[in-house]
Amino acid sequence: MSLINKRIGIIENIFVVILVYLLSTRYKNKYDELLIFTLGGIVLLRYYIDKEKLRINQSGKKIFFLLIIWTFCLSFSFINILNQYNKFGYYVILYRNLLIGGILLFIISLYLRLGNYINKKRIIILINLFSIYSVFKGLLFISENGVLRRGSIWGNPNYYSMIVGLFIIISYISLLYEKNKVLKTLYFILNMLQIFCLISIGQSRNVFFSLIAVYILGMLLFLIIEKKVKLFSKKTLGLLTIIFIILISINYLEINLRVFNVGVEEVVDDPRMLIWKKALIEENFNILHGKGFAYYTMNNFKDKVGVSIAALHNDYLEIFVTQGIFSLISYLLFFIFSFFIVLKKLFRERDICSFITLMIILYFGGIGMFDNPLYQKRVFQFLFLFLGLTLSSEIFYSDKLKCDRE
Repeated sequence: MSLINKRIGIIENIFVVILVYLLSTRYKNKYDELLIFTLGGIVLLRYYIDKEKLRINQSGKKIFFLLIIWTFCLSFSFINILNQYNKFGYYVILYRNLLIGGILLFIISLYLRLGNYINKKRIIILINLFSIYSVFKGLLFISENGVLRRGSIWGNPNYYSMIVGLFIIISYISLLYEKNKVLKTLYFILNMLQIFCLISIGQSRNVFFSLIAVYILGMLLFLIIEKKVKLFSKKTLGLLTIIFIILISINYLEINLRVFNVGVEEVVDDPRMLIWKKALIEENFNILHGKGFAYYTMNNFKDKVGVSIAALHNDYLEIFVTQGIFSLISYLLFFIFSFFIVLKKLFRERDICSFITLMIILYFGGIGMFDNPLYQKRVFQFLFLFLGLTLSSEIFYSDKLKCDRE
């Protein structure tokens, strides 16, 4: 490797660290797009100087085909809404975020060449380190407002719940993989503090129960990989016992904790039911191309409790109603196909990055059933970043490529 190429590689790695820092500590940043474009330019320059040709295998072609179809449907629905209003609206920001902050970031992540100084494992360590900031913000809020007070940090309580939920997954998987007892203890403390902030401030039931599913599935998958499946029932019983003790304590102390306030009545009376009914039944929409990208940001309506609704609180319904059936199918197939590629890699290599990516896909899909993480910039950016880092070695091949992508 030439000296110029080495220097470009170092600069590339520095920009990756800056990007990870911003994703982990900032709700939004005006330099986001500039940073992504710059990183993309560095990657292109490196491949041009190195004259390396990466070939895409069959799995990669399918991934790119589905991504292109979804991007086309996404853009078509954006043009549709633009023609309807012909003026700037929040939908423009959401579209730009998805296109540049999501899809472009995913493509760039596929082509990143991580070296000895910054590799996937160290990126995960950095995210865990930077995630302390979200805990600090949470504890600061608690010190000023009290425990179990739902509040807005980084936009709104739901967003804070989603992003902290991501950090919880990353610290949890890091805890499972870590062998060093001291670091394992630190990961455990970090994980508990993150959960405390989620329950106390964010209080999202959707995120909380999605995390419980991720914890149980993650534990089962880890034990399967480690060939210790017999321990699953014991560990799951321990986890459920802890949750049960917490529930009993909350009931005994008569604490009205929102994340546990779930029952048949709450589900039936949930405003989301009326929102979904309104979108699917009461209003007409074209099943092929939908109403237009992020239609409800320009057509807010009040739910039964008087809250202004600018999205349908369900990613799949939101895509179907606003972007059309083809967009929904390509979106689902893209993530389903990616999921199985990552799963196959995980069983083959047992690497932590694949494990985290798998759990983030499940988490994103889970919270997408009752909310719109697709419109939450940092949430989908972490998904696309990990997906790109993990899929890179699975869809490209090159006789010349000998760099460590791990």
